[in-house]
Amino acid sequence: PAGREPRFAKRMVFIAKTLGNGLVSLEGRDWARHRRIIQPSFSTGALRQKLETSVPAIVDRFIESWRLAEGRIIDVASHINVLALDIMGQVAFSHDFHGLDLLEVWASNPSSSSTGELAGELDDPLVSSITEMLKPDFVRFFMRQAGLGHIHHVL
Repeated sequence: PAGREPRFAKRMVFIAKTLGNGLVSLEGRDWARHRRIIQPSFSTGALRQKLETSVPAIVDRFIESWRLAEGRIIDVASHINVLALDIMGQVAFSHDFHGLDLLEVWASNPSSSSTGELAGELDDPLVSSITEMLKPDFVRFFMRQAGLGHIHHVL
C-alpha cells in the first residue's frame, strides 16, 4: 500500500540535490503525501482546461514567428521541440521555458542562424540543472561500473 516502506530504493540522490525533494525523489509516506497533493492537477479535466487556455496563445505565437521568417529555411524539428517544451511547461508545471522567445528573436532577425536551430540556447534554470545533471561524468560512470553508483552523492 502507498505510504509504507518502499519496495525498492529509488537512489535518486542526484535528482534530489538538483531539483529538491519532490515526487520524483521521495519515497514511502513522504511520496504518498506529495502524490495525493499533486494528483488533482493531472486529472483529465484539469489538463483539458489548461490545454484549452494555454495552447491557443502559444500556437499563435509560434505561427506568427514562422510568418515573420517567411522564405527562410527552418529547422522544423528544433522549432517543434521548443513548441512542445513551452506547451508542456505551461500545462503540466505552470512554468514558462521561454522557448518561443528564442524563436521570435530568430524570426525577427534575418541575420541569425540560417535554419533557426534553437537547441542548446535555452537559458532556463530548470533546463540548465537537468542538462548539467545529465552531462557525462567520469566519476559517476566509474562508480556505476563498480556497482557503487548509489554512493556517488557523498563524493
